[in-house]
Amino acid sequence: TYEFDEKTSFNLQVSGDQLKDAGVAANVAYMVVPGFTVTAEVDYDHYGNSGLGPAEPTAVKGTSKPNSVGGILRLQGSF
Repeated sequence: TYEFDEKTSFNLQVSGDQLKDAGVAANVAYMVVPGFTVTAEVDYDHYGNSGLGPAEPTAVKGTSKPNSVGGILRLQGSF
């Protein structure tokens, strides 16, 4: 985690395996006021194969594409 200032931080996570699956997640957290933080995150996933040789992504994960992108907006209150 890298802190830009006392209210804003950045986090990056990368993962992969021998089956050619890969993932990247990046988020920025901003403390609006003490006890209330807003976090925006973007995720990317690449599906490689099932370990039994190349496989159709639809056969394993229910999708026709090997890549996906997603995101989330988290509002967190601490008491």
